[in-house]
Amino acid sequence: QLLAVAELKNGDTFADLGCGGGKQLFVAATLVPGLRALVGYELLTGYLNAARDLLFHFMSRERKHIQLNLIHEDFTNANYQEAWLFADLVFAASTCFDQSQMSRIATIAQFMKPGSRFISLDKPLPPPASSLFSILYICRCTGSWGPTLAYIQQRTHRRRYDEESLFQ
Repeated sequence: QLLAVAELKNGDTFADLGCGGGKQLFVAATLVPGLRALVGYELLTGYLNAARDLLFHFMSRERKHIQLNLIHEDFTNANYQEAWLFADLVFAASTCFDQSQMSRIATIAQFMKPGSRFISLDKPLPPPASSLFSILYICRCTGSWGPTLAYIQQRTHRRRYDEESLFQ
């Protein structure tokens, strides 16, 4: 339901920061059959293997041709950020993320492309990203983590050095 409200559509890339067993990736692939790519980050090997099994089984059974990239790494690691920086929609079940983790996410998210969306649970993106994202919707939702608020945010502003006129 959150992915529909966030307007995930054919041709989009969807990334899940801390994908666990792949539930949101599976929902995205089911909801939008024409996705360009799915990207999932997970540090715990057991969860990553469960996500891989779920998604490979689903995509082979349904004959889906969605690029799948499951990354066994910290999504704030500079060597692995690119896959979610270029996503059209990023999801973070951030109920268990502390302020330090949210700050690291926000520092990276400020470089997402204009128009991209970011869903966070329990709390919106903090500064510096908060000045570059507008909150489109705040929804109540319930998941395995219990009831919480979901913040659907959109990257709207350009940073000064993104302006084409800077290099003219």
